[in-house]
Amino acid sequence: MKKNKILLLLLLLGLILASCGSSNSSYDKHAPSNTYEEVAQTPAESAPESMRTEGIDSTEDLNIPSDRKVIVTYSMTMETKEYDESMKELNALINSFNGVRTYIQEDNYNTRNINLAVSIPRDKATEFVDEIGKIETLVIKDKNLSSEDVTDKYTDTELRLKTLREKLERLNNLQAEQSELEDLLKLENEITDTILEIERIEGSLKSMDSKIDYTRINITLREISSVVSTYTRPAFGNRLSTAFAESIDNFIYGFQELIIGIIYAAPSLLLFAIFIAIAFFVGRLIYRKFFKNKMPKSPVQPKGRREYGIKTENDDKSE
Repeated sequence: MKKNKILLLLLLLGLILASCGSSNSSYDKHAPSNTYEEVAQTPAESAPESMRTEGIDSTEDLNIPSDRKVIVTYSMTMETKEYDESMKELNALINSFNGVRTYIQEDNYNTRNINLAVSIPRDKATEFVDEIGKIETLVIKDKNLSSEDVTDKYTDTELRLKTLREKLERLNNLQAEQSELEDLLKLENEITDTILEIERIEGSLKSMDSKIDYTRINITLREISSVVSTYTRPAFGNRLSTAFAESIDNFIYGFQELIIGIIYAAPSLLLFAIFIAIAFFVGRLIYRKFFKNKMPKSPVQPKGRREYGIKTENDDKSE
């Protein structure tokens, strides 16, 4: 009877452990994910520190010589309490200066904010920035002006393009003089590669021209809330009732998870019970066959006649 109770306790303990493990694993599988995917923002183009001017009041353009190729970039950070009105005025201003929006990223998670990259004709960029400062619903928190001199890079690219065009002209002349098919095929391949390289360099020059002729203006606009928090700490009775209700909910939820865990662990528990039963019966059989019969039996002492009031000779000697 004692052995059966011990076996029952072992089975019950194994059942509880298996159900707990299964409930944890099932919760991990069905738990909601709170991972938010981050959206990459295009950073403002940086320039060497020596060519950079900063300050909220600085709106003057850089004094750039006409023979230099310089890319100019403005960056502005602003705040507003009237987000919709500010965006309406800002979009109207961009359109009036024939600006091109090259990047837009808006976030509406808690308070609204937007990141814009706008290209404005270079000769109107300073005026555009000044007009932004006149929008009454906006507060400019930060503004800086940077530049990058690409004159040397631009000149080297032009020389490379000139060299390739001269090479293409020579290849065309050689092709006209050749009559062998093998030589013509080699020249054709060389001409094709040269044309592709010329097109790539022309595209690079067009890109630099666009960045030089149009000033990039990076705008960050953040909405700030004007609502004042009126939070008051709940009374003790409310906190007590809330804690009691949540404890009941947690108990019900935990019991449900236990049932689900038992269902998940049912196959494993069945195999575990079969294994325990087999081990118990095999162990019992081994015990009976090899150990029980070999254990020495304690001798049974015969009852003396003294117990019945009769003395024996041994009793007399002992006295």
